Amino acid sequence: MRTNHRLAQLWLDALATELGAAAGTIDTYTDDLNCYLAWLSGKSLGLDDVSLEHVRTTSPISTRVDMPDQPSPAASQSFGTCIAS
Repeated sequence: MRTNHRLAQLWLDALATELGAAAGTIDTYTDDLNCYLAWLSGKSLGLDDVSLEHVRTTSPISTRVDMPDQPSPAASQSFGTCIAS
């Protein structure tokens, strides 16, 4: 799933150069993306395979904004630390 990492790096580069994101922001996003990419790899999914339905129902980092009846994952479980699948 090398393509996943390349696409993620392009996005991070755009955040840094085009939007001027701070180094701490880039570091945090990098950690979160690495966790998500590891999860995708474990499911044999590429970023281009992920649909909105995947995010809503199976993603470990779903924000649940559009699913108010579902509890939001604790910050320590979803950001900065990879979740066991």
